Amino acid sequence: MPFFLGLVFAFFAILILAWPILRRGRSAPGPESPPDALGEIARLRARIYDDIKTLALDYELGNVPAEEYNARLAAFRLEAARALRDQEQLQQAQAALEDDLERETLELRKSWGSVSETMLCEVCDKEVDARAALCPRCELPLGHEAASRDKPSTEGEASWAEQ
Repeated sequence: MPFFLGLVFAFFAILILAWPILRRGRSAPGPESPPDALGEIARLRARIYDDIKTLALDYELGNVPAEEYNARLAAFRLEAARALRDQEQLQQAQAALEDDLERETLELRKSWGSVSETMLCEVCDKEVDARAALCPRCELPLGHEAASRDKPSTEGEASWAEQ
């Protein structure tokens, strides 16, 4: 009897350890990743540009008459212009969302007390934490660093050159 119980226990232990390997072949249904709209537009533009290159090559080789070449080229140009417009709209929407996120983050940090003073970025003219080294929106250094380096060090502090 103990031999049989040991055998059953070993079988279940092996089954538990092998279960992830046995399930690997089956993919679990799950949420799909959201489509990358900017990537899709970039692929569409690349396809359009490839089509234009192919059309130009066919025209140069004499495979496409001039009327058809001009008509198809105009259609490709319109399609490319639409793709560029869509890309610009998506980038503007993304920039607006990022700006809203930064503004809300700053407001939350103010309400929590971790930001006591704010200033305007000299480059993008947006409100930022006065103690920040870089603007979170344009990622350029803020102007207060140059001013703090120019003023003389106070009595208890040593400047970086004196250290």
